[in-house]
Amino acid sequence: MNICLVYNYSQLEDGSIDPQTEKRCSIALGLYRQFRVQKMVITVAGGKNGVLSGEAMRMYFVKNGVKETDIYFEPLATNTAMETDAAIGLLERKLPGQSYYIVPVTTWYHAPRVMLLWLVRGYMVNVYYSYARAKWVDVRNEPVKFVKTIIFILRNSRSLCWGH
Repeated sequence: MNICLVYNYSQLEDGSIDPQTEKRCSIALGLYRQFRVQKMVITVAGGKNGVLSGEAMRMYFVKNGVKETDIYFEPLATNTAMETDAAIGLLERKLPGQSYYIVPVTTWYHAPRVMLLWLVRGYMVNVYYSYARAKWVDVRNEPVKFVKTIIFILRNSRSLCWGH
């Protein structure tokens, strides 16, 4: 079974998903309609105007024909690494002992970090991504976030012994 984790970007002040998140959701929806994924996972928390960001994404999918039973929604995460970890935990509980393939969906500049996060957790993934709606500020800041992620991984690795 192929399961799509759609990474959140942001939310508009009225609580609806912003254009970058909508493009990510659109790609995931296309994969679902082509039967390339069978389930959607949404793990983002946070919200605006009384609407959880993940709930806005869930509503987008339902409005566009995704069956509610095909959406695993658990709003626990506030950043990319947490979205990844929350998805792993959710799938371990929902599908114990079953095999599945994760299909992450994000925006192009974010894809290397998403791949790294899955790789250090023991998963090989093929990231689908949108080129549309990327913001220059995010493209500019992503290399720093990528390096910070590597530093975090190295500092928290139990298999490495620093200074010994």
